[in-house]
Amino acid sequence: MCGRYAVVINSQLSELYFGITEKDIEFTHYNIAPGSEIPALIYKDEKKIWQFMRWSLIPFWSKTKKIPYTTFNIKQEGIWRKPVSRKPILTSRCVIPATAYYEWEKSGTSSIPYCIKPLDFPYFLMGGIWDIWNDKNTGEIIFSCAMITRPSSPLLQGIHHRMPLIIEEKKLDLWLNPHTPKTIIQDMMDQPEVSLRLDFFRISPKVGNSKINDPSFIRHENE
Repeated sequence: MCGRYAVVINSQLSELYFGITEKDIEFTHYNIAPGSEIPALIYKDEKKIWQFMRWSLIPFWSKTKKIPYTTFNIKQEGIWRKPVSRKPILTSRCVIPATAYYEWEKSGTSSIPYCIKPLDFPYFLMGGIWDIWNDKNTGEIIFSCAMITRPSSPLLQGIHHRMPLIIEEKKLDLWLNPHTPKTIIQDMMDQPEVSLRLDFFRISPKVGNSKINDPSFIRHENE
């Protein structure tokens, strides 16, 4: 699973790495937890745009915005069959950029937090799905999303057995485009392992407290 991550994004970085210029965006957070409002990339009118969403999927058919089970992660296994994901995986895919994400290694009765970062690109492009929930009584509209997870690559299995689905930079538009065939989407989810080079290192256990928003979480101790 992936339940905590960091991202640093602004208009300059948005244009440089994603080619998006029509909307100002400024978002920096080093300890994002489920339920937070996060920036995600979606397709609209045949182009990429930023959309802020709640990180915990509320399916459009839900009678209430309070879901009795966790939906911030969705396993890729069975994603085409599950009621919460079978429609959005076809037509409403998103990417959640992350400067780094955090995972905890079990060690006896304790857990050791790690920061995991890409080395070849400033962001992980974490594949996800999104939906729009509408309260018919109040008119409230909520955009929400879930991060897709997959079995960890061999490099990370010693830390945790699950990791986010990482979309290759060159396949970003293909993933976001709602017209991309199901077979191609499945092939992207079935990629054997992450092609990016990774850096991972232990960090302060303070990261376990989502109220602590500290840039040191994404840096080596000697940086």
